[in-house]
Amino acid sequence: MASESSLSIYSYIDYRKFLHDIINEKKQQNPVFSHRMIMSKIGLASSSYLSNVITGKCHLTIERVEKLSGLFKLDIAEE
Repeated sequence: MASESSLSIYSYIDYRKFLHDIINEKKQQNPVFSHRMIMSKIGLASSSYLSNVITGKCHLTIERVEKLSGLFKLDIAEE
């Protein structure tokens, strides 16, 4: 997978903006990185779920926060 992120979650107030930015950063590092790939990695079939989270139409569950944290290699304090 792509290299570590240069983004710090601590510089964000809104987790949705962080998700948007980290996904864009990962896409620039590796064009294969997509909403569909992310959802597949965390065990969801719908690629629209992540778009709905980013646009504020739905929220992340604790379980999905943990899975995304692992995927983006965030430490426990950043979850």
